[in-house]
Amino acid sequence: MGSHLQQTTATWFRFLVKQVETGGGIDQRGYEWYEMGFFTRWKSPGEQTIFCFDIPQTLRDRLRTYFLSPSAPPKLLDVYSLHMIVIDEIIQLFDASVWSLRDIVRVTELNRLDAAQQGSMFPLLHDFARHTVHSSETLDVAIDTLASILGQHEWFSEAGWSYMNIDSIVSQCTRRHLRFQIQMMRSLRARSKANEARLRNEIDLAFNTIAQCDSKIMVRISEAVQSDSAAMKTIAVLTLTFLPATFVSAVFSMTFFNFSPGSEAYQEAWVVSEKIWIYFAISLPLTVITILSWLMWQRTTSRAFLVL
Repeated sequence: MGSHLQQTTATWFRFLVKQVETGGGIDQRGYEWYEMGFFTRWKSPGEQTIFCFDIPQTLRDRLRTYFLSPSAPPKLLDVYSLHMIVIDEIIQLFDASVWSLRDIVRVTELNRLDAAQQGSMFPLLHDFARHTVHSSETLDVAIDTLASILGQHEWFSEAGWSYMNIDSIVSQCTRRHLRFQIQMMRSLRARSKANEARLRNEIDLAFNTIAQCDSKIMVRISEAVQSDSAAMKTIAVLTLTFLPATFVSAVFSMTFFNFSPGSEAYQEAWVVSEKIWIYFAISLPLTVITILSWLMWQRTTSRAFLVL
């Protein structure tokens, strides 16, 4: 925003930059927010004052070095001349922020781990994704801020320069430089969007790798189950083969049957006890009860499976 009275104008603006640490291991990188505020006051014919709030030490040192250097301009003839200098330095902060995230993405791409380790890396990958989203967000807002500054400058160019006694050539140079700065920020935003896409690709790759590993494990489990099933079928066949003979042998070995081999005195004899009915009276009901119990258990298990 801006206003002017008696050849004086004031502006204020704000930028946010998220800087991720580049030192240390990939899983030990912190970050820092730079929440910078600026207030400027311009007074014809070139006297300017700027107040900088919460700027990082690196930006403070660079601005001090610039303004104390012999190459610094003796007068800032344009209302937004000081803005260009400060914004150039802020663009360097955004550039460092975006490329530090690019370095993290590249390290992630070069150190793709096995499936087990990738599972433990998911929270860290999502943290990096959050940083890239914040980077794109701050760049979008910064571009809007620069567009607003350019719009205010164009308004002064159309309505206020004759009043402020500012050379039109200086005004045109300032306007071109502001447009260049906006284009630089758009280029950084494109790089930030590319970081987002590359990191999203790494997350998808890790997820698909783990899913593929799980599928291979399920195939092995299925093969083991099939092997166990074949063994159970073999046991079942052997059981069915010997069960009839075993049953007949068990029945005829009961005391209800008596076989006497023949001799010279008498012939061989096969005798069945009159109490044979006791065997059928007990075994048949037990068989029926066993079958019914099994059927009820099967039905209960099926219902429980359908509920799940």
